[in-house]
Amino acid sequence: MPNSSNSPPAAVARRERSAAAVGDWITTLPGVRPLGPGELRPYDARNPIGGWRLEVDFPGRKRRLDLLLVDGFPRQPPRIAVVDRPEFLAWPHVDEDGVLCLLGDHAEIDFTRPAEVASILLASAAELVEDLAATGRPADFQTEFNTYWSRAVPRRRPKVYSLLPTVQPSRLARVWRGRAFYLVGDQVEIDAWLLNRFISGVETKTEAAAVVWLQRPLLPSEFPSKPSQVFRLAEQAGAGRLLERLVCDEKGSVVIFAASTPNGPCFAAVTLVAGSRYGQPAPTADGPIPGFRPGKAPRPLLLSRLYDGGTALKSEVERADAPWVHGRGQDPRFERLRGATVAVLGCGSVGAPTALQLAGAGVGGMILVDPDTLRWANVGRHPLGAPGVGRGKAAALAEHIRSSYPHVRRVEDVDGKWPRLGDDVMRRLADCDLIVSAIGNWAAEGALNEWHHQKRNGPVVYGWTEAHACAGHAVAICPPGGCLQCGFSPDGVPNMRVTDWPAGGTLRQEPACGATYQPYGPVELGHVVSLLAETALDCLLGVIADSVRRTWVGRRALLEGAGGAWNPAWLSQAGGRESGGFVEEAAWSRAPHCVECGEPAT
Repeated sequence: MPNSSNSPPAAVARRERSAAAVGDWITTLPGVRPLGPGELRPYDARNPIGGWRLEVDFPGRKRRLDLLLVDGFPRQPPRIAVVDRPEFLAWPHVDEDGVLCLLGDHAEIDFTRPAEVASILLASAAELVEDLAATGRPADFQTEFNTYWSRAVPRRRPKVYSLLPTVQPSRLARVWRGRAFYLVGDQVEIDAWLLNRFISGVETKTEAAAVVWLQRPLLPSEFPSKPSQVFRLAEQAGAGRLLERLVCDEKGSVVIFAASTPNGPCFAAVTLVAGSRYGQPAPTADGPIPGFRPGKAPRPLLLSRLYDGGTALKSEVERADAPWVHGRGQDPRFERLRGATVAVLGCGSVGAPTALQLAGAGVGGMILVDPDTLRWANVGRHPLGAPGVGRGKAAALAEHIRSSYPHVRRVEDVDGKWPRLGDDVMRRLADCDLIVSAIGNWAAEGALNEWHHQKRNGPVVYGWTEAHACAGHAVAICPPGGCLQCGFSPDGVPNMRVTDWPAGGTLRQEPACGATYQPYGPVELGHVVSLLAETALDCLLGVIADSVRRTWVGRRALLEGAGGAWNPAWLSQAGGRESGGFVEEAAWSRAPHCVECGEPAT
């Protein structure tokens, strides 16, 4: 049996024992024989290492089935192929080489019992083939339409990315044609998407495209290959006149078919390419037609001449609209997050990854504020990496988010330092749905808290780490609950600290004035970033209604390895959880004599 050169001896021995077990079982069945090299060749794409052929009695006839052992066996299950089958796409769940789709992408098998697995799969294959021969199971083609349409698409056809809303009726849209892909949607959406995705600029010229909503998904036997078949399908859907309004030129006209399935809407694309008659070039859109003055020929007649003998080139459609990107159209939080605007103050190693997580969660609008430039010393903990070096953190991060999520509603950057931001920026911050502060400076965040208390009714979430990211906090301040100052001394020392450190501090000094740092990396920081982003989402979604503190308590081994210890006050209430590695939550209570929001002390 063939052996992969990088397979360890124990794995080779296991595979040989497993193959022998399958062989001992399958050769007890009548009419079974091993597959020769020539018979395995049609399955080369599967990397077969061996197999057997057997004949199975089905109603009305016998059919040959091949049981294949593939590279990765026994952890990879055997494959079953039907040899005596109709042409490709006549039956669902049958690949082009005849191999049956019996297991889902995430199916697991007991690799220690290979013969039993093979027996179960063979029985399932026989049951499926019998059902396919009897009924054809056309509904399966429709339920899994995207899969079967994609298999009918010629290689190297450009994919179509769709920004279209997934609702009827049929209508005209716009299509942008790039070298690598087409983009279909409304003009405003296309312009914004391309501007975000290709920051350097790109020509956004578009043409009309038709979106035809069918009553049901097409069966493979109905997949169009000629313009006349596309016109017929459009007419049956009541959208024939839409096609008359398409651009007629040598590039062809794009038609998008859409239909509903039990698993959501599906899309397919065809490009109508003009043909030629009797070896002559096809007529052009403005070419003369006998009996009509130039430009006065009826559109249907022009189209019939233009596309007589032409081709309908299939393309795969991949949804790139915001609801699909954020939850594949099934996330109930999407609309609320899409409509929200979040301001992130501080775009460093905490604020930048937090902003990226919020954008990935579907937040549609962002205002990013930071006065600093990214330096090489920041790269190890900053998601922008080397491409951002020398650029303003806010501007580079905004560009990165727009390029990564080109469907985002709006991302703006502000090169400024709180609170010196200008009246217009301050008004926009006051109006946004949430402010996330990752400034990491008590003077600035104390000033933000003062402004919040006096000027803003919405929530503000503050995030910071303790030394070496061995602990981190996310505090949501939701009026009329306690303000940020309620949990701090006037000089910025938090009332509750998880960790303690030796005298002399934890900061290191660069060979420069005021350039201090702590040497830890993004892995330690990741827990705090996720905590801050989750708290921000909970504020946007109404999960948090009153001021609250959430704290990530790192592992004790990390703390002690960095030279720290648990704070005795925190340890006294930790409840025996000294090993760390958890999140705790507590109310952020309003202090009665807070210098910011409480009654003045007497």
